[in-house]
Amino acid sequence: MMGDFNLDLKKPWIIIGKGSFAQTTLLSIKDENHSIGSFLGLHEVDLKNQKINLPEEIESNELIQVLVCIGYSNMNNYREETISFVMNNPKLVNVNWISKKAYISSDLKIGNANIILPLAIIEPSVELGNGIVLWFRSHVAHNSKIFSNCWIAAGTTIGANCVIGKNCFFGISSIVPTGSILEEYVLLTSGAISSTRVKKNKVIQNNSLTMPGGFVGGKDNKMIKSLDYIRFL
Repeated sequence: MMGDFNLDLKKPWIIIGKGSFAQTTLLSIKDENHSIGSFLGLHEVDLKNQKINLPEEIESNELIQVLVCIGYSNMNNYREETISFVMNNPKLVNVNWISKKAYISSDLKIGNANIILPLAIIEPSVELGNGIVLWFRSHVAHNSKIFSNCWIAAGTTIGANCVIGKNCFFGISSIVPTGSILEEYVLLTSGAISSTRVKKNKVIQNNSLTMPGGFVGGKDNKMIKSLDYIRFL
């Protein structure tokens, strides 16, 4: 398995995020280990002022490992910005956490700042970028490539030989058929089935129809008004 930055519990580490995602990740790590080692707490980042308040006891020359457990708000852009903040902080380093209870092919090519939760399945010849979240029982089939900052919810299946653009969101039990190509900022609601070619900034509902109109999140922060109730927009 490629990827040089995997969490080492023997070295100092923190979680950025204090919400349910951060709590779920921490509890999953506790469930799999007798000790959580040199864990130094849950923290938040002030992205506007580019600051993080770290306790004095961890102000040292040793790099602090960071798991970025920020949810899918604004089509994963907040998590992406937080990962960039960590990359630019000389005291911090992004790391992956890959559950021991996940099935991961040994030839996985993986970037950094990824979270793979228990019971996720990654088949052979898969490539993952940075900042990807694979939730419980998600499934990525062989020879697929997923670009950075995607959120893949529980029960989602991504078929073989797929290419997934950055900052996509896949709701619970959504399906991407084999051989599909999805561009960036595509959103599948829970139970949705995508077509095999989806242009950027599209929403696919669980009736498999692509909704018209506008951008979903994205750098310009335009929203589809009919889906304003979805909290990640």
